[in-house]
Amino acid sequence: MNKIISTFFSYGKKPSQSEVELLEVFIKHILDIDSKIKVIITTDPLCAPFIAHLKADLNIREINREHLLLDRCRSNLELLKKNIGIEQIIFADYDIIFNKLISTDKNESLLLTVRNWSKFPINGGVLAFCHPSSSSISLYESVKEIYEQCSQEELPWWGDQVSLYKALAEYHEDILNCRPFNYLEMIVKPVEVDKCNWTPFDLDVSPQTLWRNFFLSEENIVEFDRHDVIHFKGPRKHLMMQYVRSKYGNDTKNITGWIENIEVENVSSTIKKLHKKIDSNFLENNSIWKLADDIFTLLPLLSHENSCPIDLKNEIIRLIQNLSKVHSDSRFKLLL
Repeated sequence: MNKIISTFFSYGKKPSQSEVELLEVFIKHILDIDSKIKVIITTDPLCAPFIAHLKADLNIREINREHLLLDRCRSNLELLKKNIGIEQIIFADYDIIFNKLISTDKNESLLLTVRNWSKFPINGGVLAFCHPSSSSISLYESVKEIYEQCSQEELPWWGDQVSLYKALAEYHEDILNCRPFNYLEMIVKPVEVDKCNWTPFDLDVSPQTLWRNFFLSEENIVEFDRHDVIHFKGPRKHLMMQYVRSKYGNDTKNITGWIENIEVENVSSTIKKLHKKIDSNFLENNSIWKLADDIFTLLPLLSHENSCPIDLKNEIIRLIQNLSKVHSDSRFKLLL
């Protein structure tokens, strides 16, 4: 294997079916492009049995849930050390679709994606190392050491991006100008996120924008197809499933051979909890994002013609109806 794509999947418990489906779609799109690519999933012992059927190598290790991305950083460093000189190793989040693989350089290089965010200009969702050697290891050692000293505010979710930026800071004048620069013997190539790590729809915490794009139009799909790498982060994850169905059809068997046994009791329990949150004016506080994520995990079930019981579908529809009663946004009608 001359190329590796590595992702990180850790929940410290049995993962939800929706998350496993996202991971499986991530893998399928990679192997559809190049069946010879080696996919590696770093995971924890409790998650591993539920993804062992996937076409990937599992890198099983103990992972601290409070320092999740720090442990991802440590794992990435170990994988780099084990794969010195390989043609390419890409570290990518699993809520990503590769329509086209990142091109490989002849010399040692690092491609990273940048955005115009003052505090977090580097997006850690995609990092592509070509022919990694001692310079790549030196950089990631530095990133790990900086990360281990991060503040508690940065540690859970932002530490890897902050640490990477700090490790590279003295080697460039302005990373946002996207000009290549040298880190020891390695060429670092910053590119805009739209080129290799594009995120659809600029959603914010406003409910009006949060709910506006539940379903993709044909125009959306055409736009998505123009991008090599699409990152369905945060509340956009349900769009990843829609986009995949636009390519493979509505029958999930045509997509990946997903698990067909819906755990009705668990889903019903989740729906009851969401009803309680809505009835208790849950939408009045700042937890709209969490509520949205919970509902998004249920939406794909509405399209599982062969596996989702009709009673369960009706429960999901009633949940959305309940939400539409307490929410002023008329776009909820699109869901019904």
